[in-house]
Amino acid sequence: MTPARWRQIEDLYFAAKDRDPGQRPAFLAGACGGDGELLAKVEAMLARDSSEDRILDRLPDGGFADFTEPQPTPVSEDRHLGPYRIEGLLGEGGMGKVYRAYDTRLNRPVAIKISSREFSERFEREARAIAALNHPHICTLHDLATSPDGFGCLVMELLEGETLAEQLKRAARLKKGGLPIELALRYGTQIAGALVAAHAKGIVHRDLKPGNIMVT
Repeated sequence: MTPARWRQIEDLYFAAKDRDPGQRPAFLAGACGGDGELLAKVEAMLARDSSEDRILDRLPDGGFADFTEPQPTPVSEDRHLGPYRIEGLLGEGGMGKVYRAYDTRLNRPVAIKISSREFSERFEREARAIAALNHPHICTLHDLATSPDGFGCLVMELLEGETLAEQLKRAARLKKGGLPIELALRYGTQIAGALVAAHAKGIVHRDLKPGNIMVT
């Protein structure tokens, strides 16, 4: 798949995610303009990411069922990606899978997102931009790697805790009606501060949701 084709798919995927599920079929039909392959790929990504409770970008994915292009091979425990020993799957979303791993050089736990995008100059350039971010509420990017089948990997700080989606589910289960207002304001302030720092560097998240926000 060419970088231009991937960008087309990626942009349409995020545009569709911004719409209510009931509006997506009509939007995609018009946006794809009879391009059946494009429609199938975007629909597969949306189906893969249908659960708001999954972790992403806890970050990328072993493959989409309807994709004909090669997709990253799932990584089993005790496999190595360079110096990183895989310990288990943390979560997955429409853009990839995230694994818990151990850095055998620096003796520390890390999270590795194996992207559904092949490693490329653009992937590396975007990762370098993310690595330039320095903010207490933005996960730190430690390193770049390549999977055995050539897909881009982001080696990140491993955050211990739970997602905001998990907190909200628990609050709903306990019939609390949501988070206490003081806690919601604290989280909102921290999230907004992180976004300001990213936007100042010209970086837009594009997939901000409770499942991608870690509460440590």
